[in-house]
Amino acid sequence: KLPNIASKKWIYQQYDSMVGTVNMGTNLPSDASIVNLKDTNKALAMTVDCNARYVHADPEIGCAIAVCEAARNIICSGGKPLAITNCLNFGNPYDPEVYWQFVKSIEGMKFACEKLNTPVTGGNVSFYNQTVTKDGAEPCFPTPTIGMIGLVNDKEKTMTLNFKNKGDLIYLIGDCYDDISSSEYLANYLNIDSSPAPFFDIESELLLHKTISSLIESGQINSAHDVSDGGLYVALIESCIANNLGFDIFTNHDFRLDAYLFGESQSRVVVSIDPQKKKIFENFLKNKSNYTFLGEVSNGKIVIDDMDFGNIEVVKQDYLNSIENILESWFVSVLETKIEFLKGVGPKRAALLNTELSIFNFYDLLTFFPFRYIDRSKVYKINQIKNFDIDFQLIGTVERISVIGNGRKKRLVVEFTDETGKIEIIFFKGINWLLNSIKKNQKYLIFGRPNMFGRKISFAHPEME
Repeated sequence: KLPNIASKKWIYQQYDSMVGTVNMGTNLPSDASIVNLKDTNKALAMTVDCNARYVHADPEIGCAIAVCEAARNIICSGGKPLAITNCLNFGNPYDPEVYWQFVKSIEGMKFACEKLNTPVTGGNVSFYNQTVTKDGAEPCFPTPTIGMIGLVNDKEKTMTLNFKNKGDLIYLIGDCYDDISSSEYLANYLNIDSSPAPFFDIESELLLHKTISSLIESGQINSAHDVSDGGLYVALIESCIANNLGFDIFTNHDFRLDAYLFGESQSRVVVSIDPQKKKIFENFLKNKSNYTFLGEVSNGKIVIDDMDFGNIEVVKQDYLNSIENILESWFVSVLETKIEFLKGVGPKRAALLNTELSIFNFYDLLTFFPFRYIDRSKVYKINQIKNFDIDFQLIGTVERISVIGNGRKKRLVVEFTDETGKIEIIFFKGINWLLNSIKKNQKYLIFGRPNMFGRKISFAHPEME
């Protein structure tokens, strides 16, 4: 139910998430988005990554992790990382700590990109992201967001993250550590905000990339999903959702249980394989990468160390709908806010709004229809002007401009026409400025109240644009 972990589907589905017909991951999710290159056997893999909590804990390591996680997502999708762009979001650069975060983040990005051979093709910097309070300015968590692109050379070998079949074997490739630093679990359940960045080793990361790429290329695995926010447990849940499958696993008691399930140490990937490939798979990994056999894919039950934690259907609803539910709850609470709590209102004015206008909360205020509401949604024709007690909005052309009279009686008269008739617009002030502003044969929109000047319909000083 944590927003950082929950599905962002409610947000991106409000847009063209299919990108026409080129999104290959609409029904088959991968760690990276796969974009079809039509009339070729290739595809693009794209991802955006950054964990601001890691960067806040250690800007250099945190930013290097952001680059490596982006690369890991592309690797797990069957692609090869090619290059990155970035969006560097920080507070006030004149704050020494913020500037230090900025510099160290760039150093971490440089370090990781050189190791991965992924050049930085461009990017942008956004400073002064901060909240101003009576005690000063509180900068945002440093957030150097990394966008990475990769190439899938063979679309037939694109890898997805979802478990495929009940009975498939589940493995964790990479090393586990007794590490819950900067994890969602530590911050949200143990309420510890300050801790080091999680374990990260660039050489282990590079080795993992080679191993996963080889496994995908040789067709030995059915799914691949990296362990990131939320740890191993969340990676397993996300692998179950698409096909409504579950898992039955055993943890390693050499590690703390919370660190094993919810720690966010880097360079780990969950894969699933056909049971008959077990021997070939394990022989392949010998002397390449460390791995752990976790268990197998189930028909929907979530079982850890023989303890039943329910069914994927229930967890799936929390995962998919949490952000929508949180925002809906927040929005309802805002609408129900009593009017006296709004800035500048106070008890006395609130009492007046209550008694005079029946405005009791924010919703009442938003839906209140003012007594002097002016409807500018309609554009009239000149021949529709029959009532001289209401305002009219017209669109027409200036046919003639003339100055009549002298001194106090001097006025600017504009002949204004549309296809149904003509009127006069009269200005008594600002004549010299208006002579330079209003152009003959140009179309204008005017808004005002008409009157009869002799036998002619005229507007005196209407709004004109």
